Formats: sequence, C-alpha cells, structure tokens
Amino acid sequence: MNGGTGRGGRGDPPGPRNAGKERPPPPPPAAAPVRTGFEPHGPVTGEDGRGRRGLTLPVQTGMTEATIPDPCLFLRFLLYLGYRRLRPNNLLDHPVRRELVRVITEEPGLALADCVTITGINRETLRYHLALLVHGGRILEEMRNGSVRYFPRDPVLTPVRRAVIHLDRTKGLGTTLRIIGERPGIPRRELAVLLGISGPSVTRQLQRLEKMKLVENRGIGQKQGYWLSPACAEAVSWIAIKDRCNERPVTTLPGVEEAFPVS
Repeated sequence: MNGGTGRGGRGDPPGPRNAGKERPPPPPPAAAPVRTGFEPHGPVTGEDGRGRRGLTLPVQTGMTEATIPDPCLFLRFLLYLGYRRLRPNNLLDHPVRRELVRVITEEPGLALADCVTITGINRETLRYHLALLVHGGRILEEMRNGSVRYFPRDPVLTPVRRAVIHLDRTKGLGTTLRIIGERPGIPRRELAVLLGISGPSVTRQLQRLEKMKLVENRGIGQKQGYWLSPACAEAVSWIAIKDRCNERPVTTLPGVEEAFPVS
C-alpha cells in the first residue's frame, strides 16, 4: 500500500537511477609535448602542484603545441644559409662600416651625432657598426669630459694629440686649453675673468688638465701661472699647421695607408 515511498519518490521505476543513460566517451589522451632539447632534467611542478618530468607548455590563449616556435629555428636558418664570421680581413666588406672608417679617418674625433649628420644613417645602425669596428680594432673609442669620440687607429695620433683634438671639439676644457695656449703663463684669476666663471670652477678645470698632463703650473706664490705642457704644445702646433694648410691629420701623413688600410 505504501509503494513508492522509497528514495526515488512515488512512481519511480525500479532499478538504478542512471539506468538507460549512456556515459560520455572518455576524452582522448593528451598529445606528448614537443621535445626541443631545452627541457629541464629535474622534475617540474605543474599547475596542480604535482611534480612532473618534462617541460610544461605555457598557458596562453590560442597557443597550441603546433604553434610553439622552435627555439633552434634561427640557428638552423644560419646553418642553411651559411654563417659568415666577422674577421679583421672582412670587417670592411659592409658599406656602412667602410663609410664610417673613411669619415673618421678624414676627420678624427667625431662623436656619434657627428657621424649621423655626415652620413645620414640611422643613429642605432651607426652605433651597432661603430661597436663592431671598435671590437675589430679598426677605430678607437675614447671618453673625455663626458663625451665619447672616435679616432682611427693610427700611431701618428698619439694619446696627447687625441686628447687635444677631443677637447678642442668640446666646450669648457677646450676653451680653457685654447686660452692658455694663446697666453702662456696666464694666472688663474685672469683666466677666470676671460672664461666668465668663478675661481673654484677654474681651479677644478685646471686640476683636470694637469691630471691629463696637458697643463703645467709654474711659478712661486702670487706669480704662479699656467703653461701648456711640452707634449700638449707640440700637439697644438701640429694640429694648427694641418688646419692652416686645410688638410686633415692622419690622411696626409706618410705611411698611414700601410699602417691603417681602408680597403
């Protein structure tokens, strides 16, 4: 009389609840990850916190195993085309590097901005090729007074001559050096008046020039004055003669082509 008062309620057919319903087929097994050769050797913790061996694929929208880039693709591309290693004998085969060497040889002491103005080539492109030329020993990179300038690797351009050319192209120390060359023995106070700066600023500039072996302090007491060092005076005269003749240093001196071949 009380039939159907069980768990299923009144009128439920006898038997299990899920009888007659088909279970969905099990999901297909996941494909094995692509082996790239860069997998870690130790266990890698997956998203569920369990340790698993192998490389866990990155979880990205629309990223499948078939679309993961091959990390060795660039290396295979170079091996397919044939990689040409840069050497001193083929460093100037590139037209940009050849033009840079020509420009810097004709006008030593150029900065990166000067090279951009003269050649009209992109700044970052020139920076890349200048780094290759410096690393390959074709040009020299020197930083003085907060600026970087480039010189041809030539024995005629001694360190003192390079320093004078560098400072002559910049303000501050270059102006101080020029005034001392025009007025040998000038005292510090008079130099400060001509430069239009304070005494302590002139003192700091003179100390830097003395440290670079370009200026000497001679005299005693109030009769102290400043002169160009012998090496600096020689470099200034050498540069002045070249400028007076409207010729660039390095390119017109004998033996330069043998010491620094351009082609």
